[in-house]
Amino acid sequence: MKRMFIEKLNLRLLALLLALVMLASAFVGCSGGEEAETSSGVTSDASSESPVTTSGIPEGYTLELTLDYSVVRSENASESARGASIELKNELSDLFGKDFPITEDWKAPAEGALEILIGSTNRPESQSATETLGGELRYSVSISGKTVVIASPSDAILPYAVDYFVNNIVYFDAESTRVYLPSELNYVSDVFSTLAIASGGKAQYGMVYSQHANALVKAEYVKLQSGVNSILGNKTQMIKNDALSKAGKYSSETLEILIGSTGHPENPEGRKLFDYDECGFCVVGNKIIITGRTLPATFYATERFLELLQGSVSTADDGTKQILLPYAEPVIWEYKDYCNGIPEVSLTLTEAYDCGDDVVTMLYADGKKSDYDSYISSAEAEGYVTVSSRTAGTESYAVLESSSAKTRLFVGHTSDGLRLTAESLNTRTFPNEVEADPYTTDLTITQTALNYSAQGDNTNGMSYVLQLTDGSFVIWDGGWATDAADLFLFLKKMAPQGSMPHIRMWIFTHLHGDHSNCYLEFAEEYADGVKLDYVGVNIPEIHSDNEGESIYSSGKLKNALVKFKTAQLVKLHTGMLLKMPGADIEVLLTQEDLGVNNLYSTKRNDQSVITRILANTDKVILPGDAQIVAGDYVVARYGDYLQSNYVQVAHHGSINNPTCLDFYKFVKPTYVLFPGAQKRYNENKSTPENKYLINLVGQKNVFVADGGDKTITLD
Repeated sequence: MKRMFIEKLNLRLLALLLALVMLASAFVGCSGGEEAETSSGVTSDASSESPVTTSGIPEGYTLELTLDYSVVRSENASESARGASIELKNELSDLFGKDFPITEDWKAPAEGALEILIGSTNRPESQSATETLGGELRYSVSISGKTVVIASPSDAILPYAVDYFVNNIVYFDAESTRVYLPSELNYVSDVFSTLAIASGGKAQYGMVYSQHANALVKAEYVKLQSGVNSILGNKTQMIKNDALSKAGKYSSETLEILIGSTGHPENPEGRKLFDYDECGFCVVGNKIIITGRTLPATFYATERFLELLQGSVSTADDGTKQILLPYAEPVIWEYKDYCNGIPEVSLTLTEAYDCGDDVVTMLYADGKKSDYDSYISSAEAEGYVTVSSRTAGTESYAVLESSSAKTRLFVGHTSDGLRLTAESLNTRTFPNEVEADPYTTDLTITQTALNYSAQGDNTNGMSYVLQLTDGSFVIWDGGWATDAADLFLFLKKMAPQGSMPHIRMWIFTHLHGDHSNCYLEFAEEYADGVKLDYVGVNIPEIHSDNEGESIYSSGKLKNALVKFKTAQLVKLHTGMLLKMPGADIEVLLTQEDLGVNNLYSTKRNDQSVITRILANTDKVILPGDAQIVAGDYVVARYGDYLQSNYVQVAHHGSINNPTCLDFYKFVKPTYVLFPGAQKRYNENKSTPENKYLINLVGQKNVFVADGGDKTITLD
């Protein structure tokens, strides 16, 4: 809930009203041929720029809203009125941190009862407020004595009234944790037009979603289609994706509901109205755009939109059902699962992306280094503490934390612009420094030989083990389930004499079986034989996973984590530097980078975490199974900064799905690590990418993960 209206809400409201003026002709075009009177209405807008008193409370805000109040609705309330009253109760409960009372009007109020009336109650204040509106499609929010009155001649408009009330009128004083209203409140909205979503018993708007939506995303959008068909009792509501081969030729004249981020030209104009944590719907031309900046927010907007449709159903004179959706201006809701207390950015938001685990990344493409510096300064002024900062080539990164906001920010100035990633402080992160174990060993990287013969024709699989200078380990992936026993024996052999193997972090590039099944088997059989501190992942939210469910979204990875007893999950982010005894590990790419730049791939491989080991002079870059989309991106972003003397061949040197040749040209390796069987290497060595590497480093400097472990001492 946006509670401090004296901050950004008024500016946004003004911007939306200006947008409404520009789109006024479009509203008429979308009303199904029914022209509606428009009026500025008689307004006494409590959310205008009110003077602030010395106490910090806006002038005129003298009515305190307390838990002695009750939300009161009609005993015979429609579904729309009931839904609006419940929404109001929930919003106020969230504000007070306690359950806010709600009741129905069959019970006569006690003398001096404090009430918030919503809809057509039997209270005289409700009836008077409704009569004042003269039957026009609008709503009012007013104060009568100490009674709060939310009224409209149409119950379908009540959800809009509730939304305006909680987001623009209610004032929450954070210091005293009290809630205030203006005692002279008398707000009347503009007149609403109506959008004929259905008439004559038939849907009038087609629904369109992105061709890049995976099956799970499509299923979320189909819920809206099914909801409309359920209302109408038929199957006239159609849905399709935006690919021309399936959706037909685009026409600006076609009445359509665009869900999410489609390829239609109206879509960007609509989406720019919403901030990173907002969603809703608006009208552009003949298109209704339902969207949020992220997928979960869009799903929420779709659910709320369907609720509005369900409250807008009526029966026409001919007995058929119609859905006439009231509409006056863009409707904005807040998706509340992201962190609060994120300092404002004085730039235009380019894109936001849900990273999974309620983490969100925001990109401001116009951001410069000066914007990065000033943002950190402003965040520190708001109570954030900079816990680390670094530069990587031409890029800069900082991690900031706020105990009061319970938020951690990863701030970056990158070639993309200014980047912010926000996560809860409850999300574990890697410490700035770790205490070294009391041992001394060489710094080595081992490409472990996997049991490729046990996998039949599958000759892929990847496992790397970095032994740090205190004898502890970092593992990448691990290979198949049949490789778990060998990995455990290897760790025991390499651990300092008399010590239990200490794994600092187990990093997953991605979660295909040839990379992750070893971990599941290892946890089942050998968890008690090692000490594991962290598991490092960055796995997309299931709706953004190119291949659907993984062992992360299914819970298997976390269930296995419990078996290690003290192990914790760390969400890796681009720009992070994991400081280990004798070497550092930097994160160069996560799926967040591609998502926030709208770079699509059909393969989970492109969502691989790309990391690099930084020793004293040696560098080892590990791209996992990154393919063309990821390869092209890191080349464009980092260029010469990628140069490393060791490279792991991406995606097992695949013939059909390699990474780009330019990736290897910028890395310029001296040694090549090939994570696959000798058979796979022999089959793939003639591809342009692999041939380039072999010619560059020479056959003797290509190490194939078959026939024995390959251990290299790093300097």
